[in-house]
Amino acid sequence: RVGVQELLLLPCRAKRISVEYRPKSHVRRMEYSKRSSGMTARVGVIDYGCGNLKSVTNALRYVGAEPQLVTTPDQIRCHSHIILPGVGAFGAASETLRNTGFEETLQQLYAEAQVPILGICLGMQLMCSYSEEGGKYEGLGWFDAQVIPIDVGTSALKIPHMGWNSLSIRQETEFEEFHGLTEKSDVYFLHSYCVNCSDSSDIVATTTHGSEFTSVFAKGIVWGVQFHPEKSQLTGLNFLEAFTRI
Repeated sequence: RVGVQELLLLPCRAKRISVEYRPKSHVRRMEYSKRSSGMTARVGVIDYGCGNLKSVTNALRYVGAEPQLVTTPDQIRCHSHIILPGVGAFGAASETLRNTGFEETLQQLYAEAQVPILGICLGMQLMCSYSEEGGKYEGLGWFDAQVIPIDVGTSALKIPHMGWNSLSIRQETEFEEFHGLTEKSDVYFLHSYCVNCSDSSDIVATTTHGSEFTSVFAKGIVWGVQFHPEKSQLTGLNFLEAFTRI
């Protein structure tokens, strides 16, 4: 038995492992089984100075992918899949993407619709139309969605929303079967702002913390998740592996 930190550091050749974790107040025992696949996915993880990327690359390596940090826009097209991670302030992140040339290349990639793209946490928010965090800042505009403060109302719930919470699946698609995220899957969150998606056809799953927000959206081969799959133990590993097989 190992914890999540040890799990993400295990060698790639391990095929099956049994772990215990405590998403809430109880212990769950689950197994992760690496699926056999053809070509190894070469996943580019965009490094634009917003977040610690080690846990993301460790998780990708564990599920059999070949991750590489992408530090310049010209490196993006060398990969079969792209991940846009991120933690921190929306305004600073969007400005960095613009000033470094990443935004232009990502917009081209999105328009071509040939390479799967996954946004994680702030990366998901950057895919939206705009954010109200610290003002009003434009995003990539891939989804008709807005980034707004989490509204907990008069409840005793705390901000930031930090820890385990569940997903409510909103679309009857192949998502549940293919990606391993099912109704009430427990995943790990850490954020103070959330996504309000205006186009219901893009919403794959929602989560409630005081109020309901969009926790997963998708459009073709472009996905965004508010939770951290690299911190969501077996559910997160299964999701990342499924993404690398798109």
